[in-house]
Amino acid sequence: MPSHRRSSPKKLLPYLKSSKLKRNCHTPTPERHDLQYKKHCSKPVWEDVITYNSELSSDDSRKSDVVKKHKRQSNLSKSGRHRNAPNLTLDIPVLGLSTYRILGHRLVHQALNSSLSFGYRLFDTGDHYNNQADIGLALEELLPEHGLNRDDVYIITKLNPSCFTYQDAIDCVERSLTELRTDYVDICLMYWPKLYRFDVAQQNAIAMECYRALEYLHETKKCKHIGVYNFDNEQITYLLEKCTVVPSMLQAEFHPYHFKKQLVDICSVNAIRMQAYCFIKVVDDPLIIRLAHKYRKAPAQIVLRWIVQHGVGILPKSKTPAHIGENADIFDFCLDGRDMEIIDGLNQNKCFVKEKF
Repeated sequence: MPSHRRSSPKKLLPYLKSSKLKRNCHTPTPERHDLQYKKHCSKPVWEDVITYNSELSSDDSRKSDVVKKHKRQSNLSKSGRHRNAPNLTLDIPVLGLSTYRILGHRLVHQALNSSLSFGYRLFDTGDHYNNQADIGLALEELLPEHGLNRDDVYIITKLNPSCFTYQDAIDCVERSLTELRTDYVDICLMYWPKLYRFDVAQQNAIAMECYRALEYLHETKKCKHIGVYNFDNEQITYLLEKCTVVPSMLQAEFHPYHFKKQLVDICSVNAIRMQAYCFIKVVDDPLIIRLAHKYRKAPAQIVLRWIVQHGVGILPKSKTPAHIGENADIFDFCLDGRDMEIIDGLNQNKCFVKEKF
């Protein structure tokens, strides 16, 4: 077995820590891997944000010119891209913690405390996760202990899959804000209404009605950014043709057995941040294990690194401090081009998550 290292919180903080202008929205790579990274790693979809922020901070007198240039670059053509680009400055950490099935104040508090110690600043939840109240209380208790405030962390929540009307969506977000003890969420995501009793036209109508509610909540600053969850190529394309506010994020199942390259390309072209969940189940693949030996890393770290090098954010889920730290310790190596292609070849279009709503 590979003798992978456990990293201390102190070691990981330089890679994960956020700042006002440069939130941790890129993939730091040690000097010895710089050439290899530039040669083989896909350009991160969040790279424009760093360019945008650095240009803004370089010369105050050029601010208006910089904003105009980036808005021109983000203008949406007849292919489905929209003229508005609220996701232009969505600069979020590459790594976040999924809190799915982490229930009860004790476990939530433990997981968030460990995550903050290891430098995590992004936390993902949802109305139907049944843990928002515990997360809100835990963050209220823990942020001062870690020398942080609300603006130093990012909270993603999701509409309940049972939201089918404009008012349903408004009520759901208001409930989330109350439970999370915050005046705003950084990102709110919406499910596609996949119910057998709805035909395609009804699904489209329901989706747009709920998304209009998110656009209103974005306008009123209760949701800094809005996005979608589990949308496929056709659904995200349809939304881009109809929406007023471009989604800032798409969260989807993404791993070597379910390599959605076309969806990644659609997100990249439209400046939508893509985030992956549910990817650890492939760690028993013999190829992944062999590569873990080669790079002296854990199999899960190989999978996480593969996702990041495709320009996709990651949301590993763990309650265990050791695993939380291990999942963050992926920024000191880079998979070479040949190994990336080999892992790409594992694709089976296989989903582990079955939506039951």
